[in-house]
Amino acid sequence: MKLILVCQTDAAEPWLYPTDRTPAQPATDAGRRDAARLGRDLIDRFQLTAVYTSPARAALETANVVADAGVVPIVSDDLLPPEGAGFEFLRPADGATTPLNGGERLEEVQERAWRFVQRVRDETDAAQTAAVISHPIVIRAVVSRLLGLGRADWRRFAIAPGSITTIDFRPTRTILAGLNETCHLEGTA
Repeated sequence: MKLILVCQTDAAEPWLYPTDRTPAQPATDAGRRDAARLGRDLIDRFQLTAVYTSPARAALETANVVADAGVVPIVSDDLLPPEGAGFEFLRPADGATTPLNGGERLEEVQERAWRFVQRVRDETDAAQTAAVISHPIVIRAVVSRLLGLGRADWRRFAIAPGSITTIDFRPTRTILAGLNETCHLEGTA
């Protein structure tokens, strides 16, 4: 099965997430335009059987556009919100592990996100493709786990708003088939 990790499109002031579990920032106008391009690209390239999304507002807006493009059911999942983990990237790389604003440590985000990925993999037929609309920190956590990268390596690759990362689960191995693809967004201002 293929799992398409889609980073939500641009959200207004993403660094100001409230501390409850439902970040309220909507997608920006540019983010909505990117979501439309993203939806068309996903439908052209993949036969999606389901779209999973974080309950965060910008992620839900992105998922709605993607799902509408291919008339695919949306499943909102509490294992996908970013929590306060994104704040860890604002700290010096000094090994500090205390989360800010009551959020999670990066390792906790990774464990939560990986449990979700395993559940989707187990629930999805081998010939099917599911998309997950989430946040840069969550996608970084999944990719890092897949590649066996340590905490210090999470910053070594980018996850851009509206990007596509593809994981191919095969019977004998799992492959990172694409990382941070943004060619579908070309021409956006």
